[in-house]
Amino acid sequence: GMTIENSTDNYVSLSVDYDGGAHYYYEQVVDGTVTSAQTARAADDGTLYISYDSVLDELYLSYSGYGSANAWQTLSGLLAGQWSSSKADVSLGGGSSGTIIADSDAYLDNLEVSSGVLPGWPPVTDLYEDGYIDLYDLSIIADNWLASGVGAEGGDINGNGTGDGTVNLQDLAELGLAW
Repeated sequence: GMTIENSTDNYVSLSVDYDGGAHYYYEQVVDGTVTSAQTARAADDGTLYISYDSVLDELYLSYSGYGSANAWQTLSGLLAGQWSSSKADVSLGGGSSGTIIADSDAYLDNLEVSSGVLPGWPPVTDLYEDGYIDLYDLSIIADNWLASGVGAEGGDINGNGTGDGTVNLQDLAELGLAW
């Protein structure tokens, strides 16, 4: 399952053959609100495919392949709010029957992070909001040069994004430091 570190109010638990039945089961708890569902498992090897779309903030559960097209269940809002500001733990363990997962009984395969967001990213200097600090961000500062009252989105980014009321050399220096 996945759990926010030091939290019992935020976790996702995923099971194969839950309580001895031939099915997949999930339980999602976000800020104490519980959602759960199960689906019958066809005669296969019990592989559970888990994929995540960071743009849509959706976790896909499937027994046939990765991505939303194969999902029997889509979980939304996991990384929103509290999930995105805390460390998350991922664990693989035995069931409530006390059965131990032996060598070669379970493994992680094709584990890949194809894209993600770093904590604190994008920084306030990413004015164009494309994940890069580049000429597009510089063009926003240039377009608003010496303008007042435009806020951070207009390039007034010095002082950790609070600005000083004018797009000026201090803002250009902040952009340069992040470049």
